[in-house]
Amino acid sequence: MASNTGKTIYGGPVKFTWENANSFGEFCYNRIKRQGDNVLLIDGITGEQITAAQILYKSIRVAECLLHYGIKAGDCVGICSENRFEVPYVMFAVFFIGATYAPFNPAYSERELLHASSLSLPKIIFASHATLDKVQRVRDENKFIKKVFVFGDEFISKSYASFNVFVRNANVPSKEHFDCPPQNKMENIGIIFCSSGTTGLFPKAVQLTQNNIWFSLAFVILETEGNDCRLSVTPWTHVFGCFSLFRSGLHGTQIVSLPKFDEPVYLKCIEQFKVKTLIVVPPLMVLLAKSTILDNYDLSSLQYAVSSAAPLSKKITDTIQKRIPQLKIRQIYGMSESGTFLSQNNSYCKSGSVGVVRAGVSARVLNTETGEVLGPNVPGELVFKGDGIMKGYVRDIDATKACYDNEGWFHTGDIGYYDDDEEWFIVDRLKELIKYKGYQVPPAELEALILTHPNVKDVGVIGIPDESAGELPLAFVVRQGNCTEKEISDFVAARISHAKRLHGGVKFIDEIPKNPTGKILRRLLRDSIKQQKSKL
Repeated sequence: MASNTGKTIYGGPVKFTWENANSFGEFCYNRIKRQGDNVLLIDGITGEQITAAQILYKSIRVAECLLHYGIKAGDCVGICSENRFEVPYVMFAVFFIGATYAPFNPAYSERELLHASSLSLPKIIFASHATLDKVQRVRDENKFIKKVFVFGDEFISKSYASFNVFVRNANVPSKEHFDCPPQNKMENIGIIFCSSGTTGLFPKAVQLTQNNIWFSLAFVILETEGNDCRLSVTPWTHVFGCFSLFRSGLHGTQIVSLPKFDEPVYLKCIEQFKVKTLIVVPPLMVLLAKSTILDNYDLSSLQYAVSSAAPLSKKITDTIQKRIPQLKIRQIYGMSESGTFLSQNNSYCKSGSVGVVRAGVSARVLNTETGEVLGPNVPGELVFKGDGIMKGYVRDIDATKACYDNEGWFHTGDIGYYDDDEEWFIVDRLKELIKYKGYQVPPAELEALILTHPNVKDVGVIGIPDESAGELPLAFVVRQGNCTEKEISDFVAARISHAKRLHGGVKFIDEIPKNPTGKILRRLLRDSIKQQKSKL
């Protein structure tokens, strides 16, 4: 268990090394090679299997081709695709050559993708057929994108070509070995994730160094190495899914991948592939808790469910454990800025907690008004130190500085506490982000968009609690002309990705409550919803 020094909780030292690797790419290369012919990836629909040796060989081939197309250390390579076997080939290839990997959410609208790519500046983007049209339009507006390659059928145009053509036609001899160049592991950027801020109108770009990524993976490698089959529908472009993919290649666990959640298919995969661990987000756990067909499948292989991206309620946890008694539910708390997780729920942790501080991380709870360091059982803002925490936001010095205090503590904006056993609990968010099915939805972005409607005078957006989704975005609108709730909802839906749509609806009011400086008083908007419910 972690040790308590004063009012700072320290998770203990990381008992892991770089294994003499001179770059994160070399670390990945050596780790994947070690897995040999072990099956790492399984397509849950077709049953197709991919071994570590296949991943290594194809990643080497992609790395050679990237070099052929002029990509070098320090350059950025983007990807915008649903889960496919080509994704790890590209990801590991980018690390082998020391370049920067930028995964884009395939659900992004063109507007969001345009902004995200303008931050990371990828020279090449890999796309799927489902995302190709918007990636192509974004390329037309961003001349720094030199080429687009699409997974799937073989075809070519002036501005994009198939992935197969990319790999086959590059004038590079195919090798079974690749020399990963040495890197400055503490400074070189390995991944750029997009993470929505609390005040910005668009996502900010989180820079994780090679050392940040390694640190985030090290503890899990020690705890879960080998002999584990995992089932996941989490997108590999999301930080949670991306790091799950990393762990498969680096410590040899199998991942059964599905493109989306389909209850019978999901449960059949558990039975068919003897899945040991579920990689989940809370909405999926809610579906399992309420499933009417759960008892129709053999789930005896299940041992763990690892949940992240949003808090999981004690009620849902207890319900699932009654239905699947052998299942140990482990919650992970973290964020893109921390290189995934800061705490982990182990088998001995209480239901509803997010576990104990992970190795190599220090944590405190601060009074949100005074900054005083608080003791156990007193809620406050959670702040952390650790080698996994980001280098900073891309070209946003002010936002980066705002995350840290004078002592170097990273401020999460989340409200929580630790108890007498040093287990951590998340209470609320100091931030104004809405969490919809694990996705971050910034109210300011929605407000800015809705204000462009000609018949909207003012607007305030909040998240309302929902058992299955976490929170639903709801807009309070002050009209200055004739418009309906449906018109506003459709207006937003046509211009933004699914997670950010107004799933909570639209309510018309006479005035948006604000403080003297013009800041929206969202608490009053939330209170009005509570009052309406209490009258029902």
